[in-house]
Amino acid sequence: MIALNFHYSKTILDFSLACSQKKLLQECSLTENSIVIDVGGYDGTWAEGVFSRYRPQMHLFEPLPSAYATLHAKFSMQPKIHIYPYGLADSNSTAALSVSGMGSSIYLDSPAHLLNPEMVTVELKDIKEVLRKLDLNEVDLININIEGGEYPLLKYMLAQGLTKRFNYIRVQFHEWIKGSHEMRAEILKGLSVTHDVEWSYPFVWESWRRKPEVQQAP
Repeated sequence: MIALNFHYSKTILDFSLACSQKKLLQECSLTENSIVIDVGGYDGTWAEGVFSRYRPQMHLFEPLPSAYATLHAKFSMQPKIHIYPYGLADSNSTAALSVSGMGSSIYLDSPAHLLNPEMVTVELKDIKEVLRKLDLNEVDLININIEGGEYPLLKYMLAQGLTKRFNYIRVQFHEWIKGSHEMRAEILKGLSVTHDVEWSYPFVWESWRRKPEVQQAP
């Protein structure tokens, strides 16, 4: 029998330990009147966990056709969960997506692309326009896991003053993309103006909570 040794970073181990003690990604100060956005809904596991706890209004964005079909099959009968067949980004565009399960990405240096998987064309929409169209001026939680797309998305949200609309911002930054450390540092510097760290496991998952004085601002 061949023994396989897997080596995980201390950050991943710390995050795993925290998640074993409580549902870290799913626990939040939400109610049935809350609004939640999931950018990169994939198979709906995270959304399902949050919805079963709090029953909020949820908006799930997923550009991968097969994943969108999974979400539609799972949630189409639930009127409080809205599903959209496109991703959120810094502009309206189409992109070639490397299909590799939850690691699917539009970036050429992604692990998904290096595996040379199936490619599909997907639609991306400007988050500012989408928020305006859906009349989402105040959102309790946005969850972002989009395989490298978090960098241009959050930079755009900061530039447009959109981040202050979100009470909680949870994001998985991906380290494999070129310049990831510098881009993350720049984004967190901007985010710290309006939000404080709730918890952080760099390049695994982190959560930022809006400062009370920003929340009370007109």
